[in-house]
Amino acid sequence: MIKWSHVPPEALGTWRLLGASLILFLIFLFKDGAKKIFQSLRENIQWILITGTFFFFHLWSYFYSAQNTKIANCMILFATNPLFTALGAYLIFREKLTKYLIISYALAITGLYLLLSSTLQFNPHNLKGEIAGVISAFFYSTYVLSSKKTRQNLNNWHFAIGIYAVCGVWFLLLSFVNSVPLTGYNERSWLGVLGTIIVPTFMGHAIFTYLMSYLNINWMSCGKLLEPVFSASIAYFLFAETLNASTQIAFLFTFLAVLVLFYPKLTKVSVGTSNEKP
Repeated sequence: MIKWSHVPPEALGTWRLLGASLILFLIFLFKDGAKKIFQSLRENIQWILITGTFFFFHLWSYFYSAQNTKIANCMILFATNPLFTALGAYLIFREKLTKYLIISYALAITGLYLLLSSTLQFNPHNLKGEIAGVISAFFYSTYVLSSKKTRQNLNNWHFAIGIYAVCGVWFLLLSFVNSVPLTGYNERSWLGVLGTIIVPTFMGHAIFTYLMSYLNINWMSCGKLLEPVFSASIAYFLFAETLNASTQIAFLFTFLAVLVLFYPKLTKVSVGTSNEKP
């Protein structure tokens, strides 16, 4: 949707994040009231500002990386984010890496490498973009960790309203600095903006932060590594894009990663059901 919209990243980030914040605010205005929303934001303003800023740096460095190196390089380098997240989760929240999670990481990263290895090519001219890919991974991890910290005391939807607004303001300032127009785009572009609000923002980031109260951060980060392989599979069914041998093997590694990731929960269910009376 980002490519399809043909909107510069500064303008897209501005409308996507401020738009998402406004829509959520209007929805929860009727449910919670403006006083309750602003009170909860005011009580957690420090962490909202920090988290929203980390979110902005993650998005911007990812955009920069994608524009200044190969997409494959960008995705592989961004895939280092679970390493930063695992370290931070252990130091801050004392979340330990289980053997199943470590195996899942290894399988998922191998699958991702196989998927993108044919187009993976490092070039000195792309060094800035590749460094930005690692920086994006680091800031994504700091965003995830600070989100978990903030969510301990704040409703997910109030949290989303706050951090999207902060991130959107950063993109707005960047648009002014780079003299990027915020208006004058065609209907297709605005549909693309709306699509980025609904799919990656509401159905992606908002649900991700909601689940932080219920799931292990490392578990969730590992799951995010599976996205590229699933995207390739969806492209095969929707757009008839050919799945070469590397993609098929990558899908196998991804399937194994998911299986290992869910294995402890599946065995618990199996044990639980085996003790039930007929």
